[in-house]
Amino acid sequence: MNNESRTVLQKANFVLLVLIAAALGYLIVRQRSDPHREQSAATTTAAAAPVAVSGSQLNSTEMKSSFAPLRPRVETNTVRGLPPRIVVAPVNITTAGREQLPPETPSGAIKTATAPPQPVAAAFTRRVPDTSTGGASIIGRVALRGAPPPEKTIALDVACGRLHPSPMTTRHYVVSEDGGLANVFVYVKSGVAPQKNKQQNMPVLDNINCEFQPYVLGVRAGQAFSIRNSDSILHSAQFLSRTGAKPAFNMVLPVKGTDAPRVFQKPEVFIQVKCDVHPWMFAYIGVVEHPWFAVSDSNGNFALPPGLPHSRYTIAAAHVKAGESLQEIVVDEGVSATMSFTLDVPDTLAKTERR
Repeated sequence: MNNESRTVLQKANFVLLVLIAAALGYLIVRQRSDPHREQSAATTTAAAAPVAVSGSQLNSTEMKSSFAPLRPRVETNTVRGLPPRIVVAPVNITTAGREQLPPETPSGAIKTATAPPQPVAAAFTRRVPDTSTGGASIIGRVALRGAPPPEKTIALDVACGRLHPSPMTTRHYVVSEDGGLANVFVYVKSGVAPQKNKQQNMPVLDNINCEFQPYVLGVRAGQAFSIRNSDSILHSAQFLSRTGAKPAFNMVLPVKGTDAPRVFQKPEVFIQVKCDVHPWMFAYIGVVEHPWFAVSDSNGNFALPPGLPHSRYTIAAAHVKAGESLQEIVVDEGVSATMSFTLDVPDTLAKTERR
């Protein structure tokens, strides 16, 4: 029995030793594989955890971008896929001796590349035909020959006198220092057919400071002009034909701002306008059937509107006191013509005095 018990005990010890050896082997294998597993776990934790940025500024060597560097953008003057644009260079306008420059680009703003401006011919370097009307213009000057009589001083009433600190005179002959004659009605007297197209602007005969303004006005037959009162004084407007016909009309302009349109149906040079309230107030209207007329300025210069086709015309320069002068001219298509008129002071003023 003792031998059998000893044999069983030895077997049990052997099994226990085998189990202990197996356990030691397992621990050794596990110990060798644990450092790799810890390193992998540490790497995973570091990737998932947020990165804390310190307050100090990182230099360029410490900052590594995960993006590929951008290629430098090349600015060109060519727009791909679109036709080239024609850029018109702005024209600098001189005001009061100073040249107006285009606005400056704000500091720091990005300037957009544009196509280089194309050269543009200045409009004032040559005379260009008027393509909008397809015709020519007539420009010129009217001069007065002879010594005109002195203008008369007008005795104003109290209300109108307040509007004129200096004495007011008649306007029979308004002459510049070099002899240019103002208030001459220049118009095409023959060679053009009546025109029915509507005028662009309505002429105005105004009452300003107890005077009719302008002194000479041109209007078109069959088209309206306006009679206005810009004074805070009662005025009237009576229109008289120089041919002896009855007045076209007579109207009262009672208050400031009165503005009424009127129409002359027939041509006539001149129709006289007077104010029945203030006997010194006169004006003269030239009525024609076309738009080719003008009134000379204070230097005697005038310019008829463009649009005259190639033809022969008779041009008249009519003055209330100095009479009328006629000239013939051939106008070429699209080319401005120049004319000069000279009017003489009449030998006797009795035949032309109207006031």
